[in-house]
Amino acid sequence: IDVEKALRLPPLSNVNNEPRRDIRHPNIPLELLRYLSAARQQAHSAKISMLLSDIKRILRDDPLEKMVVFTTIRGAVASVASALALSGIGHETLVSANSSGISESVCRWQNDSTCNIFVINAGVAAAGLTLTAARYIFLLEPFLSKSQEVQAMNRCHRIGQQRQVNTVTYFVRNSIE
Repeated sequence: IDVEKALRLPPLSNVNNEPRRDIRHPNIPLELLRYLSAARQQAHSAKISMLLSDIKRILRDDPLEKMVVFTTIRGAVASVASALALSGIGHETLVSANSSGISESVCRWQNDSTCNIFVINAGVAAAGLTLTAARYIFLLEPFLSKSQEVQAMNRCHRIGQQRQVNTVTYFVRNSIE
């Protein structure tokens, strides 16, 4: 959503000519809520901003490069996917353990030249998942379980991997991470 476009929308008024209000936020005019919603959709966390910067740099060098983003936070998959979509970067997501959905997602990511990024919730990545098309792995946060982190990285380090695989882990200095 474009913030400027949201601000140009006509004001919503009720019959008493008072600004309409959202029942969840009765003290905030709807126009302001539209603006805040549009701004929130375009704002990214420091990690997602850095991730986007790294992905764009890699795609500038090789527009066909395949990458995988792992996160243990289910909601982060949607946030990363939204940021990628706003940036015009083709991506596929995996947030549930539905086996038919997994194979379709993997096939699209591996075979579609416009789909460079695979964003995966590490908690549902099915056993045996092979992602050897990727040369870059991004871990959006350090995992609480070291074995889960190693398993996520091993998805790209399978038999048949012909190239070096680079792994980047994002963390916030001076935080709980």
